[in-house]
Amino acid sequence: MFEKKTIFAVAGNPVLHSLSPVIFNNVFLSESMDAVYTRILARQAEEVIELMKQINIKGVNITSPFKDEVLKHIHIVHGEAKSIGAVNTIIKVDGILHGYNTDIYGIEGVFAKNHLHVSHKKATVLGAGGAARAACFVLKKKGADVTVINRTYKKAADIAEDLGLKAIPFEVLNRKTLDADIIVQCLPRGIYPVNPKRIKKGAFVLDANYSIDSLIIKGAKERGYNACDGRDWFLYQAEASFKIFTGKFLPLHKMKEILTNKYIDINKRRNISLVGFMGSGKSIIGNHLSSLTGFEFLDIDSMIEKTAGMSIKEIFEINGEKFFRDIEEKEIERAGKLTKKVISCGGGAVISKKNRDVLRKNSIVVWLWAKPETIFKRICNDKTRPLLEGIDNIESIRTMIVKRIFFYCDVADVILYTENKSSQEIARMIYEEINKSIGD
Repeated sequence: MFEKKTIFAVAGNPVLHSLSPVIFNNVFLSESMDAVYTRILARQAEEVIELMKQINIKGVNITSPFKDEVLKHIHIVHGEAKSIGAVNTIIKVDGILHGYNTDIYGIEGVFAKNHLHVSHKKATVLGAGGAARAACFVLKKKGADVTVINRTYKKAADIAEDLGLKAIPFEVLNRKTLDADIIVQCLPRGIYPVNPKRIKKGAFVLDANYSIDSLIIKGAKERGYNACDGRDWFLYQAEASFKIFTGKFLPLHKMKEILTNKYIDINKRRNISLVGFMGSGKSIIGNHLSSLTGFEFLDIDSMIEKTAGMSIKEIFEINGEKFFRDIEEKEIERAGKLTKKVISCGGGAVISKKNRDVLRKNSIVVWLWAKPETIFKRICNDKTRPLLEGIDNIESIRTMIVKRIFFYCDVADVILYTENKSSQEIARMIYEEINKSIGD
């Protein structure tokens, strides 16, 4: 049964470039499903699993670099994922984590669409992560003679040993033409080690990344080769993931229509907004992020106090919470019209749909997640926060957070797990993520 207020996400590093939220959220809306899909920025797979538990996320798509690392955290590995040695789709059922690999459907879909006959062809796979493992598996299963190449030779050799393939050193790419009928590029975004001039004439080239600026795809097409980026791969695997998550079929043409008509380029948003429960570190992290980006730091609570001419606590005592929320909406709307700002929002700002709409439209929104235990330790003695009156234990904090989780997920472009990281480290992660995923 599809639960109400259900949360899904895609996890990786980088992850802001992912189009999965565009697809899933528009489908949820059109199908009247009470669900939301967001992104998780993590340093390691264990953080993703922790967030699934703490925020009660039902399903997660895993992208680079965690597809193989996450395998050890899965309770039941289904289908060919175990043979591949990588998982890219996780669903939680009664507390049990089930792992699948839908990349194989993405690759097979691309081959079928392009009428590519793989048997007895020479194939080269560039990379040694989860996507590369899936590509090697499919090519081998279909009868290709597969060679894997990676910057770290040992990783390529490990895949070759696991799947019965060949591995050669990365340096070969600089010395001779690739004698391959099929080339599958699975290296991280922005890394294209193959000079298109060294690609065998008539080769089929597939890039797992779906950036339209892929140099290897551009170069191959300029030479008249059959080449495609990873968009179809992405769509075919998303179709399979959606079925696992919801039990429903998602037509490919509907996904393509969404990407064509509903996609809003995140790169056009010129502010960075930080949301999260009180005590999650928004102000101090925002100040560090301001220094890194050169953006001016704005604290919405400080703006409210300046407008009202009194402290937040006094506003609540004299005029009540509704008066405070009305001013908060006006200040967020005003901040949203500005550019190149780092905006720290109050913990309850996300409750307002108007605020969420403004933030989504004008900002890259980062949800800073900290555990209730961490929050309580930071704010238990803070007498300046009016909403803390009567809140004197961790469970009370947890209850307040749970009531807001869906709102945070609804507005956030990405969730960042802040535990065991300094405020400087967190700010640096956000800064680097934005630069890696979408640039300036």
